[in-house]
Amino acid sequence: MDKALTTWATVTAPARMLAVFDISGTMRGEVPTAGGASRMEVTKEAARRGLALFGDDWAVGVWVFSTNLGGGKDWRELAAIGPLSSNRQDLIAKIGQIQPKENGDTGLYDTLAAAYETVQDGWQPGRVNSVLILTDGIGNDDPEGGLSLPALLNKLEDLKDEKRPIQVIILGLGDAVNRSALDQITKTTGGGVLVAEDPAKIGEAFLKGISLRPTK
Repeated sequence: MDKALTTWATVTAPARMLAVFDISGTMRGEVPTAGGASRMEVTKEAARRGLALFGDDWAVGVWVFSTNLGGGKDWRELAAIGPLSSNRQDLIAKIGQIQPKENGDTGLYDTLAAAYETVQDGWQPGRVNSVLILTDGIGNDDPEGGLSLPALLNKLEDLKDEKRPIQVIILGLGDAVNRSALDQITKTTGGGVLVAEDPAKIGEAFLKGISLRPTK
């Protein structure tokens, strides 16, 4: 992470980002190369350090997702998208409080569709509007059903508006990430998939992910 920070080039365009953290049960797993810290802890640390690089002109919100997080949803909002000039400390505190859900599964597809719609509803010109997903899941693992991959891709294709582009950036932790499915999603929306096979290196992937910009 320290090496990545020294090579960070400031991105001039202000961004509007919804960061969505996987809190499924597997995020409790230990990362041997991070001194036994959990996947959740290394993810939160990367997010906190990344947040420190964002200017006050950025707008950021935070969700968490697993399965059955209330109201029939697989996701829960911790902080609505808002300017860092006024909500930076609140975001840092809320990220610090995130904990995995014991035995929670990974309701990725329903969550991603909802996050995309939320960012689209508040889309702002002059900003890079994006959804950032941080997950260690192999893909969608939702015993309640929900969207299949083809249904998600069709929904995103219908929602997509070339005049209001939204980047979907997916950061995967570990060597079990279903890269094929995730690549199909970002090919539809724009954005990209970055996988840290060693979760201790998520910081580098995080910085690469937030630097992605729409292609003209």
